[in-house]
Amino acid sequence: MRRLKNFYQVHLWTTIPIFLFVVSLLVLNSDIIADKSATPEIRIMNGPEIAVYRSQLNFGAVVEGGQTLYTTGYQSLLIDNSGSGTLNWDVTDNADWLVCHPTSGTGTGVVNVSVGTFLLAPGSYYGKITISDPSASNSPQYVNVNLNVYAPGTSHPPFGTFATPVHDS
Repeated sequence: MRRLKNFYQVHLWTTIPIFLFVVSLLVLNSDIIADKSATPEIRIMNGPEIAVYRSQLNFGAVVEGGQTLYTTGYQSLLIDNSGSGTLNWDVTDNADWLVCHPTSGTGTGVVNVSVGTFLLAPGSYYGKITISDPSASNSPQYVNVNLNVYAPGTSHPPFGTFATPVHDS
C-alpha cells in the first residue's frame, strides 16, 4: 500500500493471472482512517493512467541578431503511471523551438525540456507538449509551453517557473 497525502493506493490481484487491479482510496478527512464504519471512495483501474506533474512551462530568452544572449535553462517533466499495468509513453511537441529529451519511455520517467531560440524574433511564442500511450485510459495529456523572446535592453521579468510542491507534498 502506498500513501500520498490523504490518498491510499492498494494493489489487489485476482486468481486469474491476466488481471491486476489497483484500488485507490481517497480519504477526504483524516478521521475516516480511525472510523472503521466510514465508506471511502473506491476506484477500480484496469490499465495504465498518465500522471504529469506540470501543466505549464515558461521560458524566456534575450536574442540579438539571431544569437541567443541569455535563456532559461532546461525544465523537467515527471511522468508517472497512476494506474496499473505498464505505461509506455511517447512525447511529441508542436513547435520547432521546443526540444524534449527523451521522447519515449516505460513507467516513471523524466523528460528534460529546453528551447532553441536561434533566429527567433522578439515576441511571444506558444507550444504544446503531448504525452501519450494508446493503452492509457486518460491519453493524451498536455503541457502548455510559453516562450517570451526579448531584444537586449528591453525590460523583462525573470525567466522560467518557480516550482512549488503540489498539495504540500
